[in-house]
Amino acid sequence: MKNVVTALLCLCMSVISLPAFAANFYEDPATGQIFTKPADGRNKVELPASIGALYQDADTGAVFTKPADGRVAVEAPAAPAAVASSVKKEDVLAALPEWMQKIKISGDFRLRDQWEDIKGKPVSSSDQSRNRERIRLRVGADIDVTKTVKVSMGLATGAANDPRSTMQTLDSSFAKKVFNLDYAYATWTPLQYVALSGGKMKNPLYNAGSDLIWDTDIRPEGVAVAANYPVLGVNTFFNGEFLVLEEGRAAGRNANMFVLQPGAEFKVTKDLFVKAAGSYYGYQGLKGNVPLTGSRASSNTLVGGKYKFNFTALSAAGEIGYRTGFGMVPFVGAFGEYIQNISANVPGGNDKASLYGVKVGYEKIVNTGDWSLRLYSRRLEKDAVPSIFPDADVFNGDTASKGSEAEFIFGLMKNVNFSLNWNDSRRFAGTNQKRQNILQADLNYRF
Repeated sequence: MKNVVTALLCLCMSVISLPAFAANFYEDPATGQIFTKPADGRNKVELPASIGALYQDADTGAVFTKPADGRVAVEAPAAPAAVASSVKKEDVLAALPEWMQKIKISGDFRLRDQWEDIKGKPVSSSDQSRNRERIRLRVGADIDVTKTVKVSMGLATGAANDPRSTMQTLDSSFAKKVFNLDYAYATWTPLQYVALSGGKMKNPLYNAGSDLIWDTDIRPEGVAVAANYPVLGVNTFFNGEFLVLEEGRAAGRNANMFVLQPGAEFKVTKDLFVKAAGSYYGYQGLKGNVPLTGSRASSNTLVGGKYKFNFTALSAAGEIGYRTGFGMVPFVGAFGEYIQNISANVPGGNDKASLYGVKVGYEKIVNTGDWSLRLYSRRLEKDAVPSIFPDADVFNGDTASKGSEAEFIFGLMKNVNFSLNWNDSRRFAGTNQKRQNILQADLNYRF
């Protein structure tokens, strides 16, 4: 009887097009009625009259619509398949066309409120106390050409003639914003430990988290080599660059630079590490030539509108970090950078730059609740470096300044964070502009 009832229900479900889901049915022994529950709250199952009689073969247990010849077997619907587990990323990628599997796209978006207060006579019309709303959008792609060759490219907002900023101010009555080529270069990795790059590229130089010499938005142009190799438990590395600054300048000489940077990272213990590098900066075609494009009028020493000094320099950068294992403060560290222009006849007080600071919190901000706090101080003398390189958020990248900075970042959710940056800087030579305070509040989104 139980088998017949089950077959009857299955046929009923197929006739009235019930959804295919698993369910238990119960027969009242007194009345023969069928319900979905054995007790209170049960729902009666109504069978349509058109089904007709069903018969069960006594020998096989199969259910038929007739008891003799011409009978048709009633097939019970198969149990629904188990719910598939969550789809794996690897399976989705494998289903894409081969050319799409070779492309990795990433980017970020920033929404900023920036308040600036300037004391003293501005150097230019852009140096003024104000409050601005700003945005930044960067989108990049890495394309695997072969197993050893990769092409990278990126687009970013920002003025085309400003290499030190990808921010775009919201103004000009809803005018369209500019989107430029940020970087485009190829990388060849002939050996596991060596990579050769050429084009307009992300800067491979190690800087210990400092933007004293290089604004983080600058994309150098030229060729570079990056190598690393473990030696006796120490991860040694070397970065080298030959970069084009300007071609066909007023004095008939191209302006180029090259950088040689050896370094090493040493793990003192499983959680304590030390990393450091030294760099040599060489320049061609600067001394006696007109300032580079983007140079500030108040920066670097000029004679007759031309550079008085060259900028050959030595620098050192390093950091020490400790992974504490504590939940709220998993990392503490200190970092610093120093550079000196060793060109002949640069007077003392004009040829050095230094930055030092501390960091606590999380090494990387990824998930909800991750946080970090950085505090640091800097001093950038007038002829330590060409004025096209330093952080644009400090007197728009001018040299001859000093100050301190505090940066707090908090993870709101995965790949979304809030940051607050305070910069207090002072000029100590070359202009009437005495002091600049900047407060930047950012919402940052990564994808």
